[in-house]
Amino acid sequence: MANMSALKRDLLEPKASGIPDAFGATLDAHGLYSTTEFVLRLSPRIHELVDALTRGDTAEHSPGDLFQAYSTFLHETLHWWQHVGSTTGLIYSLCYPALVTANLEQLSTTLREIGPRKSLKHWAERFQFENPGHLTEGLKAANATVNNALDIGFYKRFLHSPLRAPEIFEDPYFMSVGHAYRI
Repeated sequence: MANMSALKRDLLEPKASGIPDAFGATLDAHGLYSTTEFVLRLSPRIHELVDALTRGDTAEHSPGDLFQAYSTFLHETLHWWQHVGSTTGLIYSLCYPALVTANLEQLSTTLREIGPRKSLKHWAERFQFENPGHLTEGLKAANATVNNALDIGFYKRFLHSPLRAPEIFEDPYFMSVGHAYRI
Protein backbone atom coordinates (compact mmCIF):
# COMPACT_ATOMS: atom_id res chain seq x y z
CA MET A 1 0.00 0.00 0.00
CA ALA A 2 1.29 3.45 -0.89
CA ASN A 3 2.49 5.77 1.84
CA MET A 4 -0.31 8.34 2.28
CA SER A 5 2.14 11.07 3.33
CA ALA A 6 3.85 10.72 -0.05
CA LEU A 7 0.72 11.76 -1.97
CA LYS A 8 1.31 14.68 -4.30
CA ARG A 9 -0.73 17.79 -3.57
CA ASP A 10 -0.91 18.73 -7.27
CA LEU A 11 -2.91 15.57 -7.93
CA LEU A 12 -5.32 16.37 -5.10
CA GLU A 13 -5.84 20.08 -5.67
CA PRO A 14 -6.64 20.93 -9.29
CA LYS A 15 -6.27 24.71 -8.89
CA ALA A 16 -2.70 24.27 -7.65
CA SER A 17 -1.73 21.87 -10.43
CA GLY A 18 -0.46 24.47 -12.89
CA ILE A 19 -2.40 22.80 -15.72
CA PRO A 20 -3.77 25.45 -18.09
CA ASP A 21 -7.54 25.73 -18.10
CA ALA A 22 -8.13 26.05 -21.84
CA PHE A 23 -10.57 23.13 -21.62
CA GLY A 24 -12.10 24.05 -18.25
CA ALA A 25 -14.49 21.12 -17.87
CA THR A 26 -11.68 18.63 -18.32
CA LEU A 27 -8.94 20.56 -16.59
CA ASP A 28 -10.74 22.11 -13.61
CA ALA A 29 -10.68 18.69 -11.98
CA HIS A 30 -8.68 15.53 -12.32
CA GLY A 31 -11.75 13.66 -13.43
CA LEU A 32 -15.50 13.99 -13.81
CA TYR A 33 -18.53 12.19 -15.14
CA SER A 34 -20.97 14.40 -16.99
CA THR A 35 -24.56 13.19 -16.66
CA THR A 36 -25.70 15.32 -19.60
CA GLU A 37 -22.99 14.17 -21.99
CA PHE A 38 -22.69 10.50 -20.86
CA VAL A 39 -18.93 10.93 -20.75
CA LEU A 40 -16.16 10.30 -18.25
CA ARG A 41 -13.42 12.91 -18.54
CA LEU A 42 -9.92 12.79 -17.10
CA SER A 43 -7.32 15.56 -17.03
CA PRO A 44 -4.33 15.18 -19.37
CA ARG A 45 -2.06 14.37 -16.42
CA ILE A 46 -4.37 11.59 -15.21
CA HIS A 47 -4.63 10.26 -18.78
CA GLU A 48 -0.85 10.22 -19.04
CA LEU A 49 -0.46 8.30 -15.79
CA VAL A 50 -3.26 5.80 -16.49
CA ASP A 51 -1.87 5.25 -20.00
CA ALA A 52 1.57 4.58 -18.48
CA LEU A 53 -0.02 2.00 -16.17
CA THR A 54 -1.83 0.21 -19.01
CA ARG A 55 1.37 0.11 -21.09
CA GLY A 56 3.40 -1.10 -18.12
CA ASP A 57 5.68 1.92 -18.56
CA THR A 58 5.79 2.94 -14.90
CA ALA A 59 9.52 3.45 -14.30
CA GLU A 60 9.48 7.22 -14.86
CA HIS A 61 6.47 7.84 -12.58
CA SER A 62 6.26 7.62 -8.81
CA PRO A 63 4.06 4.85 -7.40
CA GLY A 64 2.05 7.46 -5.46
CA ASP A 65 1.23 9.40 -8.65
CA LEU A 66 0.19 6.21 -10.42
CA PHE A 67 -1.90 5.11 -7.44
CA GLN A 68 -3.72 8.45 -7.26
CA ALA A 69 -4.30 8.62 -11.00
CA TYR A 70 -5.77 5.13 -11.12
CA SER A 71 -7.95 5.87 -8.09
CA THR A 72 -9.32 8.94 -9.92
CA PHE A 73 -10.06 6.78 -12.95
CA LEU A 74 -11.85 4.20 -10.77
CA HIS A 75 -13.78 6.90 -8.91
CA GLU A 76 -15.13 8.42 -12.13
CA THR A 77 -15.85 4.97 -13.55
CA LEU A 78 -18.02 4.27 -10.49
CA HIS A 79 -19.97 7.47 -11.18
CA TRP A 80 -20.46 6.31 -14.77
CA TRP A 81 -21.74 2.91 -13.60
CA GLN A 82 -24.05 4.57 -11.08
CA HIS A 83 -25.74 6.34 -13.97
CA VAL A 84 -25.75 3.80 -16.77
CA GLY A 85 -25.78 0.75 -14.51
CA SER A 86 -29.01 1.50 -12.66
CA THR A 87 -32.50 2.28 -13.87
CA THR A 88 -32.69 5.46 -11.82
CA GLY A 89 -29.28 6.65 -12.95
CA LEU A 90 -30.01 5.92 -16.57
CA ILE A 91 -33.31 7.81 -16.44
CA TYR A 92 -31.57 10.70 -14.67
CA SER A 93 -28.93 10.76 -17.40
CA LEU A 94 -31.60 10.69 -20.09
CA CYS A 95 -33.36 13.79 -18.73
CA TYR A 96 -31.48 16.19 -20.99
CA PRO A 97 -32.07 14.22 -24.23
CA ALA A 98 -35.70 13.72 -23.16
CA LEU A 99 -36.08 17.45 -22.66
CA VAL A 100 -34.72 18.17 -26.12
CA THR A 101 -36.88 15.50 -27.76
CA ALA A 102 -40.05 16.49 -25.88
CA ASN A 103 -39.67 20.12 -26.92
CA LEU A 104 -38.62 19.93 -30.58
CA GLU A 105 -42.10 20.56 -31.97
CA GLN A 106 -42.93 23.31 -29.46
CA LEU A 107 -39.58 25.04 -30.00
CA SER A 108 -40.09 24.95 -33.78
CA THR A 109 -43.50 26.56 -33.32
CA THR A 110 -42.08 29.13 -30.90
CA LEU A 111 -39.31 30.09 -33.33
CA ARG A 112 -41.75 30.34 -36.22
CA GLU A 113 -44.34 32.38 -34.29
CA ILE A 114 -42.28 34.69 -32.06
CA GLY A 115 -38.64 34.21 -33.03
CA PRO A 116 -35.76 33.34 -30.72
CA ARG A 117 -36.22 34.52 -27.13
CA LYS A 118 -34.06 34.17 -24.07
CA SER A 119 -35.20 33.51 -21.44
CA LEU A 120 -38.30 31.90 -22.90
CA LYS A 121 -39.85 31.63 -19.44
CA HIS A 122 -39.43 35.34 -18.73
CA TRP A 123 -40.73 36.26 -22.19
CA ALA A 124 -43.86 34.11 -21.72
CA GLU A 125 -44.50 35.54 -18.24
CA ARG A 126 -44.10 39.10 -19.49
CA PHE A 127 -46.30 38.49 -22.57
CA GLN A 128 -49.08 37.02 -20.41
CA PHE A 129 -48.84 39.92 -17.95
CA GLU A 130 -48.94 42.54 -20.73
CA ASN A 131 -51.63 40.73 -22.78
CA PRO A 132 -54.03 39.08 -20.34
CA GLY A 133 -56.35 36.59 -21.99
CA HIS A 134 -54.47 36.76 -25.32
CA LEU A 135 -53.39 33.22 -26.13
CA THR A 136 -51.33 32.78 -29.31
CA GLU A 137 -49.79 29.65 -30.83
CA GLY A 138 -46.35 31.02 -29.98
CA LEU A 139 -47.32 31.54 -26.34
CA LYS A 140 -48.87 28.06 -26.07
CA ALA A 141 -45.72 26.49 -27.52
CA ALA A 142 -43.46 28.58 -25.27
CA ASN A 143 -45.49 27.60 -22.20
CA ALA A 144 -45.35 23.90 -23.12
CA THR A 145 -41.57 24.12 -23.55
CA VAL A 146 -41.09 25.93 -20.25
CA ASN A 147 -43.41 23.56 -18.40
CA ASN A 148 -41.62 20.47 -19.75
CA ALA A 149 -38.25 21.90 -18.71
CA LEU A 150 -39.51 22.76 -15.23
CA ASP A 151 -41.16 19.35 -14.77
CA ILE A 152 -37.95 17.53 -15.70
CA GLY A 153 -36.09 19.84 -13.33
CA PHE A 154 -38.56 19.01 -10.55
CA TYR A 155 -38.05 15.30 -11.23
CA LYS A 156 -34.27 15.66 -10.97
CA ARG A 157 -34.57 17.69 -7.77
CA PHE A 158 -36.87 15.06 -6.21
CA LEU A 159 -34.54 12.28 -7.23
CA HIS A 160 -31.44 14.07 -5.97
CA SER A 161 -32.84 15.54 -2.73
CA PRO A 162 -36.20 14.02 -1.73
CA LEU A 163 -36.04 15.64 1.72
CA ARG A 164 -36.17 19.06 0.06
CA ALA A 165 -39.59 18.30 -1.46
CA PRO A 166 -41.38 21.00 0.61
CA GLU A 167 -39.33 23.66 -1.20
CA ILE A 168 -40.49 22.26 -4.54
CA PHE A 169 -44.13 22.23 -3.39
CA GLU A 170 -43.92 26.00 -2.90
CA ASP A 171 -42.91 26.64 -6.52
CA PRO A 172 -45.90 28.13 -8.38
CA TYR A 173 -45.04 26.04 -11.46
CA PHE A 174 -45.07 22.74 -9.57
CA MET A 175 -48.09 20.57 -10.40
CA SER A 176 -47.46 17.21 -8.66
CA VAL A 177 -44.79 14.59 -8.07
CA GLY A 178 -46.59 12.18 -10.41
CA HIS A 179 -46.71 14.76 -13.18
CA ALA A 180 -43.00 15.56 -12.84
CA TYR A 181 -42.12 11.86 -12.97
CA ARG A 182 -44.44 11.25 -15.96
CA ILE A 183 -42.86 14.06 -17.98
